[in-house]
Amino acid sequence: MTHGTDTLAFTAAALCFALQGLRRPVIVTGAMTPLGQPDSDGLRNLTDAVDAAQTAPPGIWVQFAGRLLHGARIRKADSHDPAAFVASVGNLPPLYTGGQVTCHAFAAAEIAMLTVAPGAARALAAAMLVCDGAVLRVFGAGTVPNDPVLAEALHDAQRRAIPIIAVSQCAEGGVHLGSYAAGNLLVQTGVIDGKTMTPEAAFAKLAHVLSRPSRADLRRNLCGEL
Repeated sequence: MTHGTDTLAFTAAALCFALQGLRRPVIVTGAMTPLGQPDSDGLRNLTDAVDAAQTAPPGIWVQFAGRLLHGARIRKADSHDPAAFVASVGNLPPLYTGGQVTCHAFAAAEIAMLTVAPGAARALAAAMLVCDGAVLRVFGAGTVPNDPVLAEALHDAQRRAIPIIAVSQCAEGGVHLGSYAAGNLLVQTGVIDGKTMTPEAAFAKLAHVLSRPSRADLRRNLCGEL
């Protein structure tokens, strides 16, 4: 499957949650320099993707710049370099296991991608309470400002059963909610610990779970995203 690079990580993550019980690999690729332009990386990536489709284990993979990358853990790390994508190593393959091959449809849902910043509590609160779910990009290992406006918004979201997944603004290391006092509010209000999930995977996971009758899967490792 060929794809534009700006949203490739979102699509790879979405495929990980949408396609269950795969028996074969699905390979996603693209090019930083389009085919037909000088020094394009497109032909190499496409050729490598075709080869990977014959040898890779079942699951959703991204083939780029000579590397086969985990589809649920990938992110675009550079806007120009041919090796633009990176993916952290996971304990599980990018495979949503299941008996029968199933394609899960995504229902319409308003999902916000919100970034914590000093002095932005009021804007965060306003956005958080008008969506069906949110990915909250927090500081470091899982801290947020000590702001009563933000605290009330998180409590209100909990009362309204609006699921919120916390992921780190740091590219590596992930979050561990409750490890610092400044993050206790997130634990108290039922915010889901995104651990090492990428923002793209957290967004896709919310879209998947909000399309299903139960939200129990929000805390489970479905396809190696954690």
